[in-house]
Amino acid sequence: MLSKNYADSSWCLDELVHIMECKDKRGQIVLSIFYGVKPSELRKQKRKYGEAFAKHELENKKILKSWGQSFLENPLGWLFAPREQNQKYIDESINHELQNQTKVESWKKVVVDASNIARWEFNDDGSTDESKFIKIIVEKFLLMLHPVTSSVNDNLVGIVARMQDFKSKLQIRSGGVRMLGI
Repeated sequence: MLSKNYADSSWCLDELVHIMECKDKRGQIVLSIFYGVKPSELRKQKRKYGEAFAKHELENKKILKSWGQSFLENPLGWLFAPREQNQKYIDESINHELQNQTKVESWKKVVVDASNIARWEFNDDGSTDESKFIKIIVEKFLLMLHPVTSSVNDNLVGIVARMQDFKSKLQIRSGGVRMLGI
């Protein structure tokens, strides 16, 4: 579920990278739900998404600037430090800059990729009932799931009783919310 402030969180963006990798490498199904944001905003990286990526890039520059500031605050330490230590600092700062630049670029790419998997859009302007929207999504997911049957052997010992017990615990059509972990 992608919302207006989704790109503000580096953790969420890292998770999205992982989700899209699972889609590409394992063939897993990814369905995008846009909550209060249009897919075109993600594709064009405008408004909140453009601001969030600019913020992430600025944070990376601040880190590099603070490293440079430490040099300016103690230039004699650099002059008298072993050459290997200075080279290590230079290598680390270059590596850090490349990693973060690559990370932000990968975030931008997966956001665009996710926006191209447009499935559902919810406008949080009050024009749509959120509970009806959720119900539509749940119904679509249920249609996508394969029914629980065995194509291997219809005579599996004890499976019918276990399935009946499982279905009764789900309390389908009883209303309310259930959480299921498999």
